Amino acid sequence: RLAGDISIAQGDLDKLFILDLGHNMLSGTIPPEFSNLPSLNAISLRDNRLSGTIPDAFGNLKQVSWLDLSQNQLEGTLPGSLGGLRNLKRLNLGQNRLSGAIPASFGDLHNLERLNLGENRLSGVIPAALCNLGNLTQLRLHLNQLSGAIPDSLGDLENLEFLSLTGNQLGGSIPESLGNLEQLARLGLNGNQISGPIPASLGGLENLTTLYLGDNPLCGTIPASLFNIETHDLPVDGLPACPPSKSGSSQ
Repeated sequence: RLAGDISIAQGDLDKLFILDLGHNMLSGTIPPEFSNLPSLNAISLRDNRLSGTIPDAFGNLKQVSWLDLSQNQLEGTLPGSLGGLRNLKRLNLGQNRLSGAIPASFGDLHNLERLNLGENRLSGVIPAALCNLGNLTQLRLHLNQLSGAIPDSLGDLENLEFLSLTGNQLGGSIPESLGNLEQLARLGLNGNQISGPIPASLGGLENLTTLYLGDNPLCGTIPASLFNIETHDLPVDGLPACPPSKSGSSQ
């Protein structure tokens, strides 16, 4: 297995098409000189010991369709410049120590099919701009510190097959619009602060096989249609009754 720093001499390989240095013991920082490789289409540095930040200059890699920096020790914020990688189809930055907000510019990655930002320290809300990613099939934002409500417009991602928001600090209610995700096979919302009833619309997701809603202050009736799903973590003894709405209470 390769060890040590990544040599910046690789920045001179102007005809390099694929760079895969994954599953090694490389350390140090990511050289920004990689951004000088005009032909680079795929980069994998996953499963190493890389530290420091993601170079802002990576936004110059206009031909890249696959970028995988997962399973390292990268810190700092997500560069908004990555939103300029319009050919990007797969972006995996999971299992690092990245912090701060998800840039709204990520909503410009219209060719993106898979986005994994899970297992970091990201905070703030889920940008509504992510709902512009019409080609997205997988969205993994689990095990971060995201807060606020789940955007209703996530229900517009008609190609989504996998959605994991597990283990954040999300509040509000489960959007009824998630019932529009006809291709969805796996949905993880457990381990948040999501309240209110479970939308009956989830029971209409014919491709849904795995559903995680546990460890949330949900209430009301479990839709009978959900028991057609093979794997779920809903309590067998039901949910507590929802409090009456303020509009229906006496003054």
